[in-house]
Amino acid sequence: MKKQLTAVLLCFCAASMMAQEDKGDSRLANIDWKEDSIEITTVKDIVRTKQSVASRAVKADHFAKVWGKRGFFNIAYNLKSTMTPSTPIKTGYASLNGGFVSVKEAEWGGSIIVGKNIKLHKKTIANTLCINLDYVGVDINANYYKVENNPAGPVYDYTQTYTETKKGQSVTYHYIPWNDEVYQFSYGMMVGPSITLAPFNYIKGANGLHFLRFNAYYHIGYRASGILLITDHKKDVNYPGDENTYYNVWTQNQRTELEKYNENQFLVGHGLYHAWGINMSWKRIGVGYEHTWGDKLKYKNIAGKSDYGSHSYKFDTTTNRVYLTYRFGK
Repeated sequence: MKKQLTAVLLCFCAASMMAQEDKGDSRLANIDWKEDSIEITTVKDIVRTKQSVASRAVKADHFAKVWGKRGFFNIAYNLKSTMTPSTPIKTGYASLNGGFVSVKEAEWGGSIIVGKNIKLHKKTIANTLCINLDYVGVDINANYYKVENNPAGPVYDYTQTYTETKKGQSVTYHYIPWNDEVYQFSYGMMVGPSITLAPFNYIKGANGLHFLRFNAYYHIGYRASGILLITDHKKDVNYPGDENTYYNVWTQNQRTELEKYNENQFLVGHGLYHAWGINMSWKRIGVGYEHTWGDKLKYKNIAGKSDYGSHSYKFDTTTNRVYLTYRFGK
């Protein structure tokens, strides 16, 4: 009887153990080994992800620098500047150009321009093209025009006058001595569209070329201008020709009258003007060319109105200038 009981207990234990083994096997069988192995992240995967993120950050920083530095400071040399009378202007000396102001061409000139390219869209187009609205807050220009056509001889006759009727009375005026030396100064501000092209941004391994940019623009603005006429009484046709006669023969009143109407003159003007240009830059430095013009820039004498009147004198002005540019800002 004992043997039979022992045999039954052993069978019962064996069956229990087999049931536990089958249950364990069932749990293992439910695991999708293929699916779970894909979701396992290795150290290599982590390193690769960090390298990718770092690479994208470096690239973004690089192109941020390529498209940065949107401010510009230009120092220009004026290749050619002209002042052309919009209407005939008399000079008071008929022996030069028939007594009228001719087209004046500057001996030299220079400019300083400061402005900024303002992007009109957040991201550059295909990473190669950017459309801007330019703002030029400073455009300072200066030109010098030498004595008109006859540097060794007379260019003015102070005795030449003209008469106008004002308030029923005849008033006599002298002519502005336009044939003398002229200094022209102007200050302007402009706005206008521009496009910037960086054509080499897709060349790999040539990061330096990425910074080579080309820019073209058109601007319109308004400027104030001044003209300083440097006169010389020795270039008046009435000057006797030598200082001995002038100081020892002429009376004080004669000398005073000659010098009075050969005094320096200053006129101020204002008006619209335009500009178009192109430039090429690499990082912070570049070169460019610009053509500016202004139609009917109106000048008026601000001193000596009782002697020379208060007329307005209109000139069409043009300037061709080349410049060095320095880029700054973000």
